[in-house]
Formats: sequence, structure tokens, C-alpha cells
Amino acid sequence: MKIRFLQDTHIRLSPDTNMEPIGYIFEGTEVEVESQEVVGKNVRGNNRWYRDAYKQWYYWSGETEVIAKPEEPVVAPVLTGPPGGYPVYPVFDSMTSMTNSENIPKDETRIVPPFETLQMIEEGFQNALIELQNVVVSSSKKDKTGLDEELPTAAPSGSSDLEIEEVKSEQHFVSVSKPSPWELPVGRQKLNWGIRKYSLDQDWWGLSKITGKGVRVALLSTGATKEHPDLPNISNSFLYEDASQLDTHGLGSQSAVICAGTGQNIYGVAPEAELLIGKIGEQDYAIHPAALIAGMDWAIEENVDIIAMLVDFPSLKAAEINMLEALIKRAKEKDIFMLAPVGNSNNKKPESRYPARLEGVFSVGGHSELGERCSFSAKSYDLDLLSPGEGLLTSGADNNVIKNTKSVAIATAFTAGFAALVHQKLQQLGHTKKAATIEKILVDTAAKRQNINVAKNIEYGYGLLNPIAVLQKLESLA
Repeated sequence: MKIRFLQDTHIRLSPDTNMEPIGYIFEGTEVEVESQEVVGKNVRGNNRWYRDAYKQWYYWSGETEVIAKPEEPVVAPVLTGPPGGYPVYPVFDSMTSMTNSENIPKDETRIVPPFETLQMIEEGFQNALIELQNVVVSSSKKDKTGLDEELPTAAPSGSSDLEIEEVKSEQHFVSVSKPSPWELPVGRQKLNWGIRKYSLDQDWWGLSKITGKGVRVALLSTGATKEHPDLPNISNSFLYEDASQLDTHGLGSQSAVICAGTGQNIYGVAPEAELLIGKIGEQDYAIHPAALIAGMDWAIEENVDIIAMLVDFPSLKAAEINMLEALIKRAKEKDIFMLAPVGNSNNKKPESRYPARLEGVFSVGGHSELGERCSFSAKSYDLDLLSPGEGLLTSGADNNVIKNTKSVAIATAFTAGFAALVHQKLQQLGHTKKAATIEKILVDTAAKRQNINVAKNIEYGYGLLNPIAVLQKLESLA
């Protein structure tokens, strides 16, 4: 059945009814729960809790109302026919067993992700269910596209049988002669967890037709080549001091694929964005400030829309700072959105790195799949946002599929790709001052952690990247 919460509160969510409530939920939020209540922690004289449909979370029953009672299930057929959406199962399925993981230090307490993150998952799940209903309706019809894709016939391990409502075919079946790649389901084995978790393939590429098309993104790092099977969208390159075309380090190629991979091996966030690759060093730790300055000058002259400076310097000379500030000013005059990593560091004290600390540059850190700041992502008063940055599928310089190098440059590349999606939508809306608008939307919609109010935090900035809230904000501008 479905319940609705009647007010904002910090005491609704707990993975164990005998634990202190530790989550947060918003007024008006609707959640699918089991109809049978359970006895748990007594909160203000009420010890009744609901368990959600995924058997992962418990919600205190106080100040809730039942808005939909359970119905008799309709058994869905095994789907082997035309392409359609697949449910986005919660990414925290294994959380209850994580305390036994060898990867977690003994007695370490995990921070439960904020409810905003769980809400994103729930919304993605509901969107996927709608797509799955479309498949049920149209599975008996002959596929007119002539395009087949191998689809799994079994639900993911640990998932329950789906209950699907029948819908009328005339309301949902649309016949097309030749759909674009983004109107077909993308092979999920080619998507990193950041794309899957935030339903970018469904909500942005599929439903909204936003893929970064027409947006020019410059990445300044260790390079990448157009010969890479995932990077045919590289339109131009810059080599500092006649450097080799090859990416000998791998970070540049990984970042480019994370940003805008086209899916031969792995998809990036904005698969139809145009990439301009600036190779400003052979190794990320050995890049010279002069190379970054030269790369920035090149990218600005190329009239790009976004510049991701995938480097961080603990210090710079006064002359170098002045030159970068002058370039940033030129870029802002051209309405270019600029971003850079907050820095790679496990220092317990906050740090300030260049160019992320400079005015006009959006500072990005990395977070894990559980929404926690990556251990290698520096603490900083300059930090603006955390984005997916750890354990992301990508492909390296030798085309092999791997999980990303531990560097906040990866989170920055992810954000650059997402900024390309936002930029395309703003273009469609005829919006001016896109760079400033992108920054404002990212900040205003950031998913706050429990210890964040309005001001920034040295570990999480304004919060975590929140693609669903960004899309809703953009739709409100239309």
C-alpha cells in the first residue's frame, strides 16, 4: 500500500526499528510500504512502524496517512520481446549486510544516505515501472523498428516479483519508423552507477531527449584520442609543447569517457556532447601551471561552452594566478562554465587548491555510491558540490573497461558532462547567461547532508549533485 507523510521531520527513516531514527523525510512524500505494521522504537507514544516494499527501510507511522490500499496483483509475463524500461532497483540493497564486509574497518559506523537520495531512487523506480508497463502492453505487437537488443529475462538477484497493472495500449504504444538510440533502452552493463542511480538514461536521454548534443566541452588533462572507440565525438585537440598524442597516464581518457563516452564500451553522462581534448601533461601530478594557462587560452579561443580543468595545484606564483584570473574573466565574458577538482588529499584540515579556489571556477569533490565523501576528496572551504567519483565504470587509454582511477578529476568530468545536459536544455529554452544559471541550479538543487543547512560545508560543499531536482527545476523554467 502507499502512505503519505503529513509534515517535514527528522525522525521518519531508520534501517532498524530498534535504532534511534536517523533519517529525514519531507511533507507530502509518498512511499510504498507493506500493509502489515511492525513494533519498534517508541516515538512520542507510538511504536508502530511501516516497512517499505523493498524490505530495507522502516518508517514511523506517526503523522502519516494511508492513501492507497494494496490491490490484488496481476502477474506479469516473462518479457523477452521489444525493448522497454527496466526497474531501477534500490542501490542500497546490500546495506544490511555491509557491516560484515571485509572492506569496512571493524566497528566503523556507516552514514545512512539522506532521504533525498532515496527519493531519487524511488522516483527512478516508478519511472522505470511505467516503461515496463509499456513493454507489457506492446510485447504482442511486432517491432516495427527492426532493431533488436538482447534483454535480460530474469530480475536482478535479490529482487521480488513485480506486480504490474494492465494499461490500455492506445494510451501508451507509440509506433515509430526509426527511433534514435536514446529512444531505445541502453544496455545497463554499459552504464556506471552514477548514470543508473540518477536515471540519466531514462529521465534525461530517453524522456527529455537531452544528451548534450550541440554542447562543446573542453577537458584539460593527460589527453585522449579520437581513435578510442568510446570517443568518436572528439572534434579537436591541443598538445602542449608538442606532446605525444597518446594518453600514457590514463586519467584523460577515463575522464573523457565518464563525461561523454558514446557506448561502444561505456556510456558517459552526455554521450552526444562534442569533446575538445587539451593534453597539458603526461602525468596528472606533473602538469605545469604554464600548461594549464596555455590550455585555457586554447579552449577559450575555441569558443567552447564548458571548460573542465582537471588539475589541482597546492600553490601558484602571483604571476600565474594573475594570468589565470585574466583567462577566467575572458571565459566568463564568453559565457563559459568553468569547473575544477577541489583536490586529491586525505588531510584532515581543509585546503585550498588552484584553480578551484579562484572566483568564477566551480569546485567539485567526489562521493561514493553510498553518498559519502570519497576518502581522497579534499576538505575545503572552497568546495561547491560532490559528484559521483568512485567506483565508476569507464574505459582507459587501452580501451579496457575498468573502474575509475581514484581522483576527484573523475567527479569533475562527471559534473562537466552533466553541465552539458543542463546547457543543452537551457539552449532549448533560449536562456541567456547559461554559465551563471548552471552554477545557480547546481547549488540550489544540491541534496543536503544532515549536517548542512544553507551555508557550505568543508566536506560536502552545498551538497550532492541532484539530477532529478535539476530536471524539475529546468522544467519549471520552460
